[in-house]
Amino acid sequence: MRLFRVIVFGLIALANLSVFLLIGSGFNLFQCIFCMLIVIPELVAFKNKKEIRYPKPLYIFATLFAALIVGWFSCCIFGFGKMGIYSLKVKFADNAGYTANHFPQAIPEGAKLLDMGLLPTIMQGDGNVHATFSCDEDTIAELEKKASDRAIMTFTIKQYLDGDIPDEYYDMAKKILNEKLHFEDMEPDIRINASRIIMDQQNIYYDHYGKQTNKELNDVMIYIIDSNFYWNHLRTDSVVVDRTQNIIEYVGM
Repeated sequence: MRLFRVIVFGLIALANLSVFLLIGSGFNLFQCIFCMLIVIPELVAFKNKKEIRYPKPLYIFATLFAALIVGWFSCCIFGFGKMGIYSLKVKFADNAGYTANHFPQAIPEGAKLLDMGLLPTIMQGDGNVHATFSCDEDTIAELEKKASDRAIMTFTIKQYLDGDIPDEYYDMAKKILNEKLHFEDMEPDIRINASRIIMDQQNIYYDHYGKQTNKELNDVMIYIIDSNFYWNHLRTDSVVVDRTQNIIEYVGM
């Protein structure tokens, strides 16, 4: 009977370990360890022929009930990091509701994955998926061209930080906001969240007191692929290209 519990939680542990190895979800590794903390004592008790102290039907029911709870948690969407198979993580993000169809579906030739992660949506917080690559000059030019072809808005990092975005983009954003959410009188929010490149440049451009510095910014272009432009639940898919460092960053909401 103890082997029944060992097999059930052993299979759940194996499934969680597979998810961790494939997409790098640390939460699934935690679930795997939790299951093993159940499996190992049961194996020891089975080896020592230790009797079950309560009725066997109750033992089976408790095992199945606990397994259902752990299995349910194992299917929840939690974040991942750089570890794992890139193409599977992109597909996982898409299936989980985070837009990643503007990402490269495989690591491009001539590019190296520097960072990747998925931040899940928690209560009112907005989640995102992001991937950053370093590229050779030909590769980054090709990837930037693809982003430019799909973009509905394009501007420099200085325009973005100065709030100097062309009026035509604001008119477009307001129209999209009205069409998607029917907010006729609401001002659109043209903003890119979760971009490390933008945050780094913002820290260069402004000091700790929010005062503008005289430091030179990198040659950074921002491409907005899609957005609802709604400040409360912003969903902006973007590509950010740092031509100075040959780095390209994809963000999906």
